[in-house]
Amino acid sequence: MTTREEKSFNKYDAAYCKKHLRRFEGGPWFYEFQRKDRYGVKLRWRLMLRGHDMDLLAAQASERVRCVITLGWNLMFAKYYPINPTLGEHIRKCRKFLDVDPRTLKGYENAARRIMRWLHGDLDDPCKYGRGKNGRALKKLIEECKLSDFTIVGLRRFAKEPKANGHLHHAS
Repeated sequence: MTTREEKSFNKYDAAYCKKHLRRFEGGPWFYEFQRKDRYGVKLRWRLMLRGHDMDLLAAQASERVRCVITLGWNLMFAKYYPINPTLGEHIRKCRKFLDVDPRTLKGYENAARRIMRWLHGDLDDPCKYGRGKNGRALKKLIEECKLSDFTIVGLRRFAKEPKANGHLHHAS
């Protein structure tokens, strides 16, 4: 093996991954790596890892990077990140570790709920779900929607609507 092949191989080794594990302040550990896809587009991803043992985290990162290389991104995500959280779970999780002004966070939450409500068009009946403070049933329904409903196509459609009102002005 030449030194170039050894160097590229070592990038996916657990010892290399251990040196490059990062952590948000008070947040989960992650390993960031980039790779060109078959079209030559450079993709950079942060693979979130759970646990506190650095050797175990490095082994997990190495295994996931090798899985991306051999199987591709989609199969890696299906294998290691199979959970599709709801909007409500995501909001609750973000409240725990985001260091943002509560008023700003509430604005983000309301924007996400409004977009999800628009994407599910059939949730606009005030007689059925209530409105304002009485709209708890509607809020519960919106928060039970899966995050996978936020698709690029749906978000771009929402951004072009006059109702978007600046919620997604950079999406289109």
